[in-house]
Amino acid sequence: MAGFEDAKLPERAAWEDWAALAARLFLAGLFIYSSWHKIQDPIAFQIKVNEYEILPAAWEATFARVAPWVMMVSAELLVLGLLTRAGAGALLLLLVSFMVAIGVNVYRDRVLGCGCFSEEGHQVGWLLVVQDLALFLVAGWLAWRGGGRWSVDHVAGRFLPRRRGERGEELTEKKE
Repeated sequence: MAGFEDAKLPERAAWEDWAALAARLFLAGLFIYSSWHKIQDPIAFQIKVNEYEILPAAWEATFARVAPWVMMVSAELLVLGLLTRAGAGALLLLLVSFMVAIGVNVYRDRVLGCGCFSEEGHQVGWLLVVQDLALFLVAGWLAWRGGGRWSVDHVAGRFLPRRRGERGEELTEKKE
């Protein structure tokens, strides 16, 4: 009878790879589209960041210049499935900052355009926080799971050396 050590772990279901691909492409398309106008007109985005009155004035210009590029590069990484967890992790941090900024301004009863996809965009409200939370969950799942079978991460991982245990055996799970 084969021991626990000899048992093979079940492979991931095919639907998970399709879901990972769909999630990667969905988030990538959304964030490429969202970052494009911010990159084209960083001054308008800086004005929008200023309207939220969250960051100290000294940080607004830096955030307005860096955040769109982080969105764009992270989204491009997701398209390729290259460094998927890092790209999704960067989007997670941005989404947290967006949810906090929107939530604070909804709490303050301020009427603002979100600046999500254009200069004005949708009005800030709790629905926008819920929408960002849904995107946060998708990005979190990708950060946890990885890019899936149809990613550069997966293909490159096939050529990288595998972790070995003390006796040279391939490690498939953590030892306690």
